[in-house]
Amino acid sequence: YQKITADITQNTLGLTAKYIAADATTGSFSPDGTDPTPLTDYNNREFWTFNKPSGGTARAAITVYWDGYNDVSVIPLVNRRVANKYINKWYNEGNVATVTGSTLVGSITSNVIIDNFTRVTLGTIIGALPLNLLSFTATPQSNNAFLNWKTNNEINVNSFNIERSTDGIAFNYIANVKANGTGGINTYTYTDYNAADLVPTSLPVYYRLKMLDIGGAYKYSEIRKVQFTGSILNISKVWPNPSMGIYNVSLANNLNNSITFKIYNEAGQLIMVQKATNVNNSLVNLSYYPNGIYLLKTNTGEVAKLIKN
Repeated sequence: YQKITADITQNTLGLTAKYIAADATTGSFSPDGTDPTPLTDYNNREFWTFNKPSGGTARAAITVYWDGYNDVSVIPLVNRRVANKYINKWYNEGNVATVTGSTLVGSITSNVIIDNFTRVTLGTIIGALPLNLLSFTATPQSNNAFLNWKTNNEINVNSFNIERSTDGIAFNYIANVKANGTGGINTYTYTDYNAADLVPTSLPVYYRLKMLDIGGAYKYSEIRKVQFTGSILNISKVWPNPSMGIYNVSLANNLNNSITFKIYNEAGQLIMVQKATNVNNSLVNLSYYPNGIYLLKTNTGEVAKLIKN
């Protein structure tokens, strides 16, 4: 999460704060904040709530931080503001000085002491992408991940960055798809080949879209998960199991010598890759690895558990 701080020197009874990873809900953008320019967007992924004690006042200078992951959908730092939702309106509480940091790590402080606030997050005074993301799916197709999304109202939209993660937290760029830039319904697809090889069968791969406009503004899609599954090899065809590290692997008769074994440890790390040397009996040697449970996965999606003791 992105932290927040409150200077409560003018609030003798203090405040209680709570972080919530959700949308603070929409409301009208009011010109009555400490900065009269109405907000045009806010971070709909997270916010902080504040509550005053009985007999106290809700007064504080607020500093909002960001880390490049769950930010409001805008790049330019000069357009970032402290966003304050009170009842059913969003107020622009400004920035006391030049925003510090970069688009990846930084902070912004409200103009002055704020009275009457309940939900605070990062906001912006430039418009969010007008783009409507109608749907976004990610599904397994053999060893590949197939992504499909539909949009409309692509005004000034430049492109889509496709980002991937093996833990659902840290995402990495893998590809860019150019936007059609038309107002009607647009359909896009992308195939992430051999994505199943990134993780053992028991773990998913995550995807999201970063949608960018021609001026540098962006916003993220929801995260989609792809779970790859494979048939389990008959345990009688991997022997001895458990063993001290030497295993014989027998494959089905309809499989040929193009089969590749990938071995993963309990942490999901790929530790070995080898070709099957014989359909009826291929040797896998884990003698030099510590005792534990390993996962053998073939390039056809089959899986076997290897126990070393």
